[in-house]
Amino acid sequence: MALINNFLFFRDYFKSDIEISEDLEKYILNEEKEIIVNSSIDLNLIGAYDILAVGTPLEKKNFLIGFETQNLKFKVDVLKKALWDQDIEVIHYAATEINKIDENFQKIIKEKERLKDLDELSKIYYDYCTSGLLLGEVLEFYQKKYIYTVKSKENLEIIDKFNLLNIYKDMKDYKECNKLIQEFIEEKDLDEKITKFIEKYYYDLNDYEMLKEVKKWQKSV
Repeated sequence: MALINNFLFFRDYFKSDIEISEDLEKYILNEEKEIIVNSSIDLNLIGAYDILAVGTPLEKKNFLIGFETQNLKFKVDVLKKALWDQDIEVIHYAATEINKIDENFQKIIKEKERLKDLDELSKIYYDYCTSGLLLGEVLEFYQKKYIYTVKSKENLEIIDKFNLLNIYKDMKDYKECNKLIQEFIEEKDLDEKITKFIEKYYYDLNDYEMLKEVKKWQKSV
């Protein structure tokens, strides 16, 4: 009921700016639909969780052994779910696969650190931070390593700044996130992906005044 009341208040608050509200709601809905469709088709999301929920121990083990996907975070999420299975062998297979992924990250990180390749190192740190493997202080440690590494580059590309936005948001470092958003605005680097991020960012923060500003930026670009 509280969520419904908040939503109704949101609509009333924006009666004079209904176009902004509707555009944003369409964006959120389209984004959710796109995620569902892509996950169901490309990653067989429903099938993966069905097997883990109702499959036999043998079916689960065979699934985990042959489970491949281009979306690493989804794979890690599935493997973590398997860690809660009642069958000890299923848990063992899942834990083994998670360890393999983590060990591969550590191997690549050591190699890139040895070569002092900041471009590749920042990419692997970002992938590691967003993989779902890391939690708590370990995650924060690698997030800081990523930030330090990417800021050590001579020139930051758009993708570097966009990834920084995601890391700052995950860290709930809204001060740095807002500062970087202002840089995007001042430099007029507001492509569609970045604009969508900013819209979603202020939507999640319930910052409706900034949502109005986003609409103004879009019109000025």
